[in-house]
Amino acid sequence: MTLEGIFVIGVIGLVTIALMSRRIGVDTAMVGGLLLLLLADQILGANRILPIQDGLSGFSHKAVVMIGALYVVAAGLRETGGVHLIASKLLGRPKGLFSAQLRLMIPVGLLSGLMNNTPLVAMYLPILGDWCRRLRLSPSRLFIPLSFAAIFGGALTSIGTSSNIVILEMLLDQEGREDVLISSPEAPLRLIQDGVPSFLAIGAVGLPLMVLGILVVAVTNRKLLPERQPADPPSLDTRDYQLAMRIRSDAPFVGKTVEAADLRHLPGVYLTRIEREGRDIPAPGPEETLLEGDLLWFTGVLDSVRDLRNIRGLEMLDGQARKVQGAHQLRTLVEAVVSWDSEFQGKSVREIGFRTRFNAAIIAVRRGGVPLEGKIGDMVLERGDTLLLDTNEKFLTDGQAREQFDVISRVQDSRPPNHTKAQVAIGIVFGMVLAIALAPVDSAVVALTAAGLMVLSRCLPGRLARAAIDYPMLLVIGAAIGIGRAMEHTGAAEQIAQSLLSLAEPYGPFAILTCVYLLAVVFGNLISNNSAAVLVFPVAFAASQSVQMAAEPFAAAVILGASSTFLSPVSYPTNLMVYGPGGYHFLDYARVGLPLVILRGLLLVLLIPIFFPFQ
Repeated sequence: MTLEGIFVIGVIGLVTIALMSRRIGVDTAMVGGLLLLLLADQILGANRILPIQDGLSGFSHKAVVMIGALYVVAAGLRETGGVHLIASKLLGRPKGLFSAQLRLMIPVGLLSGLMNNTPLVAMYLPILGDWCRRLRLSPSRLFIPLSFAAIFGGALTSIGTSSNIVILEMLLDQEGREDVLISSPEAPLRLIQDGVPSFLAIGAVGLPLMVLGILVVAVTNRKLLPERQPADPPSLDTRDYQLAMRIRSDAPFVGKTVEAADLRHLPGVYLTRIEREGRDIPAPGPEETLLEGDLLWFTGVLDSVRDLRNIRGLEMLDGQARKVQGAHQLRTLVEAVVSWDSEFQGKSVREIGFRTRFNAAIIAVRRGGVPLEGKIGDMVLERGDTLLLDTNEKFLTDGQAREQFDVISRVQDSRPPNHTKAQVAIGIVFGMVLAIALAPVDSAVVALTAAGLMVLSRCLPGRLARAAIDYPMLLVIGAAIGIGRAMEHTGAAEQIAQSLLSLAEPYGPFAILTCVYLLAVVFGNLISNNSAAVLVFPVAFAASQSVQMAAEPFAAAVILGASSTFLSPVSYPTNLMVYGPGGYHFLDYARVGLPLVILRGLLLVLLIPIFFPFQ
């Protein structure tokens, strides 16, 4: 290997060590590694390590643009409650842990094939937390299955995860070269079809792997996943509120019982009574039928009261919240404490004209730690009262509000979904999927169009669309592509491929395929799936061409190996997202993940040559 190649390998080693230490951000480490290569090339000259145009080409790569657009699409689905709508129908009320896992993992896996799995898991986390409390199941039993199911589903389509997009685009870059064999003429499926990545081809192997993974997790759950958290942990939030919500005519549970509407076992909040045409129904039972116009009185902690606003078909008692001006997705809940010298002392909410004055609606009041009952408009405010407000973000910086309240704090994650746009968002996502699968249009253009439609249809305001993009992740991918180009330019990838071949070639193509898979698994769990995909692909591609075999089976092994990130909480973002809520220990992931990696490897080595032959 040349000195330049050794230097590139050394830089990759430094980046790997930095990432394994977890003291440096992934984006900082990857961009730093790229910068070292560019600086070395400038010092040595003659484009010996990494020409500047190659090093920066990753940031303008089509894969980076497409992934950024998919973040916006996923945010539109989240902000409209589209995922919550789909999930609530699919989860249902299973009878035991095994059926609960199947109800969870199958839809999550399928949805993950259509959208980025990180925001998908983020959207499922609060839903799953409530579901566990209602079913009296420990979160430890279901949060790792949630993350793993999202990873399984990422291998169903070409857009299931960002590493799929990156590898397929890199494979597409090689098409057209006379000395390159991309796929076998006898292949029943192709990752690259007619000059574009095939939408479903990788799913021929990914779907059996997902079925295998779901069954392994479901069968071994009780033995391999300890119960780290109790099924019904006590709440640390002691801020109780009482509020009334009216059932609208478009509520999906009109005519259903309290039990069927799933309002009886809401975690942290209780349905205390129902008012119906002047008649009071205290402590309504599970068989009580809900009617349009019923007034439901709830008492519960702040987090649970916040979640009531997300239930489709319920509105605040006096309808004042509907009159608050501002974009729907810019709304938020705010707690405000009436100051000692406030002019509101001794005045009723109606007398103050609160909504008109502050563009905010009071939805609940606490006094001395006790929730107040009655109509909000008739309540007389006193010093020290805590008001729960439905308002927009401008209230937080309103000078007039600061004069009347001592403490003003935003309630985290309290932006209500815009249910009226849920069907539109779901339609945009499925339209995007169909266009990528069937239309002769570049997939990046389709994704950008879908992102634009999310904004134009007002499913997602422009400000939230910009905030939805994970810019550090795009930096990681762009830098990883540049580092991968350095491996190619210096011949390091070819040298590693030759070393790999010297070990595996005597045992045939299956041994080479296994080595490529294991190399991608190691890099994927030590660094990240995107970095592993970009760094291992040049090695796999060089190995395939050295033995004059098609590149696609080895590219498939990289895709599936890089996404086999089951061995630690830090090996994939969704693993880290469920680490705290599930109460897991570090080695809990390896206890379930290591058998998965081994079984997946055995199965994919058998399946890949069937759908993507070597020659």
